[in-house]
Amino acid sequence: MSAELAGQRQTNPSFIEATFKVSERKSTIGTEVYAGFITFLAMSYILAVNPAILGDIPGMDRGAVFTATALAAAFATLIMGVFGNYPVMLAPGMSMNGFFKGMLLSGSVALVWHEALLGIFFSGIIYLILSMTKIRKAMIESIPEDLKLAITVSLGLFIAFLGLKNAGIIVSNPIILVSMGDILDPKVIIAYISIFIALGCMVRDIKLATFISFVSAIILTILADTFMGTNNAPIPDQLVAMPPSMAGSFGAIFDFSGLTAEKMFDLLFIVIIFLIVDFFDGLARLWV
Repeated sequence: MSAELAGQRQTNPSFIEATFKVSERKSTIGTEVYAGFITFLAMSYILAVNPAILGDIPGMDRGAVFTATALAAAFATLIMGVFGNYPVMLAPGMSMNGFFKGMLLSGSVALVWHEALLGIFFSGIIYLILSMTKIRKAMIESIPEDLKLAITVSLGLFIAFLGLKNAGIIVSNPIILVSMGDILDPKVIIAYISIFIALGCMVRDIKLATFISFVSAIILTILADTFMGTNNAPIPDQLVAMPPSMAGSFGAIFDFSGLTAEKMFDLLFIVIIFLIVDFFDGLARLWV
């Protein structure tokens, strides 16, 4: 009877086995669950960093950005896994949000946040159309390999630059543009320690290097708040709560009341610039 049941299981595989072909790929359900958990821990930093970056833009609700980041990552990863059948986690990229923040705060465009997001929405639609045709493939194949590698490195340096700036390790300087921050600042000291922890874990091939560094920074920040009164990360009253509401921001990009003829050029500028950035950003991630 057991042999007969085993034969039936082989001829009638489960939904997970039929969809993801776990056994065929020489894996197990436990391995896949563990891999997914590790990937989530390695990328969960985006839930803290993205709202911290975009929340500084006037008009953008930090709580709504947090919820939108979580939902976008969840739905995009679900689509990639179920429909694409590809083991890749998707989430908002660190290079795009910093670039978006810089454009708005520097006054490069005369758009408010939701008008600029409308331009990014249009650029995403164009990029999707390019991806569904052979145009994007032809463009990728026409780029020299050295340039592809250079794009990957440059985006990595840009993300590292944003991280060093947000940590206070580097600060703006009117003469030489960038200089060292205050190394006696507790926040900077914690940033240095967390970076060294991550590098040490990577050198010793310890799994969860990013997560260990992230947790270490949180613990050190709480200790600094407790014994030094820095108040960088006050402990919330509730450890478990519903996610912040997006009611005040959801669908704001379709508010065209503030768009004038003068702003249409800036909107077109946003579409073109972010289409280019998105294309090369995706190209870099493809070659990593």
